[in-house]
Amino acid sequence: MIIGFYKKVVVADLIAIYIESIYGNHEMHTGFTLLFATYLFAIQIYCDFSGYTDIAIGCARILGYDLMENFRQPYFATSITDFWRKWHISLSTWLRDSINVVWDLKRRLQERKDPVARDVNQTYVEYLDHIQRLCSKQNIELICFSSPIYAPDKEGT
Repeated sequence: MIIGFYKKVVVADLIAIYIESIYGNHEMHTGFTLLFATYLFAIQIYCDFSGYTDIAIGCARILGYDLMENFRQPYFATSITDFWRKWHISLSTWLRDSINVVWDLKRRLQERKDPVARDVNQTYVEYLDHIQRLCSKQNIELICFSSPIYAPDKEGT
């Protein structure tokens, strides 16, 4: 947990100040400085996400829970696939378990012979499919921004 606070508060937040000053006045800087700021931005993103994750894992351990590892040195990956496996492990696991499983269930249901079991399982798969569609980015934005709380007033402000 302490390492997480260090990554977030010391490394990521201090780097953010430097990066914002460079990107805020990008026309005043050379290509090397902009490239250096871009590399620092990659470090900032990693320290931000990894720091928050370390804090959450530490807090969970204090409460008696054991959370899975979420980052495994992604910048040392040898390919884009390896990078994705190491970058956000819990998100990758969730995507695999919730999205790919539904597609696999659909395929298996088409192969079943028992019509009653197929209908019950098909209903369950369609329910999961609707949840997937509801949780997609476009639908979340639609739900959030079409609600009365987020809707702009008549003048558009």
